[in-house]
Order: sequence, then structure tokens, then C-alpha cells
Amino acid sequence: MKFDESLRYGVNKNLFFDPPASPVIKLGNFLKKAARSIERRSHFEYQPGFSEQTIEYPLFYQSIEPGVETILDFGCVENILPVVLCNLGYKVHGLDFQEYPFTHPNFQFIRADVLSWDPPKQKFDSVVSISTIEHVGLSYSGDPGNPEGDKIAVQNLWTSLKKKGKLFITLPAGSPHTERGYRTYDSKTIQKLVPGIERVRYFVKDARHGHWHLESNVNVIDNLRYGDYGSLYPTEAVAIIEARKK
Repeated sequence: MKFDESLRYGVNKNLFFDPPASPVIKLGNFLKKAARSIERRSHFEYQPGFSEQTIEYPLFYQSIEPGVETILDFGCVENILPVVLCNLGYKVHGLDFQEYPFTHPNFQFIRADVLSWDPPKQKFDSVVSISTIEHVGLSYSGDPGNPEGDKIAVQNLWTSLKKKGKLFITLPAGSPHTERGYRTYDSKTIQKLVPGIERVRYFVKDARHGHWHLESNVNVIDNLRYGDYGSLYPTEAVAIIEARKK
């Protein structure tokens, strides 16, 4: 992939920013253009890779059932899922320990640490947490440390879910491992972590730059070790978990 193509596809087309007019911004933009010009002339080849979010978000949208009105999104910072859901007409609460910069008439933000959060009982029709649970308690983003953080988080989310409601969680899948602020889960640790599981789907890609595909052999997941745990977007397998509260 050429440099211009890497820029074109590396931009989040769902969101744009209009910067303020200031000498600092103008200087920054000039330096970026200069650096890009040099890099463009270098004729580097870029190898693209698709993160697990190309699977997670479409499957979550598919999982939303008729009659759902209220949704809790845990770990909403650094994504625009709450805004998308609000624009679709849902009443959305976002939970995160960092500030969330976006607003919407259908959105209510809860700034709290999930480990000390007092969850409302049976409040939400649906609860979602994408690429977040694996980080809880590992101080990945300056959050409080607690080795049981993922278990506490799931239990609190479960408490806030209405009866017959669905919990949708995604986790890095593979041989159990903790690295660089995230955990990897096999089938046994997933079963221990999440109550009321109805369905777990595993998607795997062959190495870092491979293509994602559905993997039905759990043994492949349980014995999978990533090629590079310390890389940017390291996940090479993901578990899509749907659980029902009876």
C-alpha cells in the first residue's frame, strides 16, 4: 500500500475536527505536511491490518433486539458508539472513568470507576462493552489497579442489566495471558468470567496481517499464542460473547 493510500484509509471517516485558527495550529499543520511530503517521496510500502473492531461493531448492531430502548456502553471513551446509538433513537448511558467529550439529547454520561461504581439494579435493556473488560484493573489508562478488575466490572454490569436483557462483551481470545495492560481469555476463563452465556463466537486471523474468519474449533482458540503481544493492535483472535439475564 502506498503512502497516500495509507493516509486515506487511516483516517476515521466517522469523525472530523475543525481546528481553531492559531499560529500554533498553523505551524503544526505545516510540519505535518512537510513530514508527509518527505515520507511520500521515500516510496515506503505499508502493510495494512484490520483490527478486531471490524467484527465487533457490526455484530453488536446485529445483536440489538426489538423492544430495546435503554443501552449502557461501558468503556465509551475513545469511540463514538454512544453517539451512533443515540442517532438511531436509543437512550444511551456511557460509563467511563475518563471524561467523554460528546453530547446528544439521548445521551447521559456517567463518569465513574467501574470498580467502585454502585450500579443501578436492572435499569438497562442492553449492556455493551467492546474491547474494554480486558483492561480493567491493569492501570492501562491510569485506572485503579485490581487483579480482579475484570470480574468486578462484569458483575457490576450484570447487576445493571434488566431481566431478560442481553449483555454483549468482546474480549481478546487465545491462551490465557496478560501483557501490556490487557488480558487474553480462553474458553474456560470466559465461562468463569461471564454469567448467563447464550453464545460465544470466535474470530481469528492468521497472524497480524491475516484475514479474519470464524473459528469453530475451541481447541484452536485455547492454544493460540499471538505473534507479537506488544504490538499496536495486537489481538489476533476475538471472542464475541452474548449473555442473557434470566
